[in-house]
Amino acid sequence: MTTMRSGRACRWSAAAVLALMCVAVVGCKYGEYIAQGVAGGDKAKTVAVDADYRGLDGKRTAVLVAADEMTLFSHPGVQERIGRAVSAQLAQDIPGITLTDPGKVAKFQLENPYWNTLTYGDMLRRLNVDRLVYIDLTEFSTHEPGNSNVWKGTIVAGVSVAEADTKNPDNLVYSTKAEASFPADERIGVLDADDQAIQAGMMKLFAARASNLFHDHKKVVK
Repeated sequence: MTTMRSGRACRWSAAAVLALMCVAVVGCKYGEYIAQGVAGGDKAKTVAVDADYRGLDGKRTAVLVAADEMTLFSHPGVQERIGRAVSAQLAQDIPGITLTDPGKVAKFQLENPYWNTLTYGDMLRRLNVDRLVYIDLTEFSTHEPGNSNVWKGTIVAGVSVAEADTKNPDNLVYSTKAEASFPADERIGVLDADDQAIQAGMMKLFAARASNLFHDHKKVVK
């Protein structure tokens, strides 16, 4: 099984990485919007937040993303892209975790078109993992609702966990909701960015918020 392992060496700050990513993608000033979305602005402070669920430490884990047909039609490949973003963040944040290659998960979904009729226990066995992080997209958009002239990235999804070693692997052991909007407090006209930049920003923010559910962390508040 192709894997990604956690690593903590030589990290840049999330804000710096995201700002550089935006500049690399679109060559514009909107790196500052991503940095502010992560850092919370000049007047922000941080508070300690406990993990909601701690059972991913040291476990073989697959991130599987579900989306409706309209989302898949409008944004081809979105399942794998979100899976990669969340897997990369988990690899960075969770000690000893081993992540299944998101490409392998996407291939499993493609080769099994009725995969969503399987039980969670069946998915765990077929993917050969200890934990399944199941992300069920309920909203994925890159424009302000009803306004195609304004960029506004939004992801809303259920985030759940199934365990292979629990008494009943078919039952979820944890479930909540995570969401992210990019940029958080600004409006971007269509001439000032593009779909790729907006998706990159909102996926990075969503991945961080999803990963934060599974480890103690500092939260930025105003």
